[in-house]
Amino acid sequence: MDNQALNKELDQVKSDLSDLREDMATLLQTMKASGVAQGQEYYDRAYDSARRTGEAIRDRAEDTYDAIGREVEQRPLTSVLAAFATGFAVGMILDRRR
Repeated sequence: MDNQALNKELDQVKSDLSDLREDMATLLQTMKASGVAQGQEYYDRAYDSARRTGEAIRDRAEDTYDAIGREVEQRPLTSVLAAFATGFAVGMILDRRR
């Protein structure tokens, strides 16, 4: 093989490597964009799930609060005595820890 053919072959290899480098850069950009899109999708799903869970907890807390309110309205003396007994018991437990 003569020098000119070798140089031509070397130039072709350089060109191929340059094309390969560009293709790899394009591929990496595409993969990055795909990863970002997939990450955003996972974030959106998690956010929606957390929002729904928060709403369910809030609804359950409101229902419990309303039920307690109705119980206090229906049985005020029993509610006051129960609250007093609970407070007394907690006070005794905390006093013993000292």
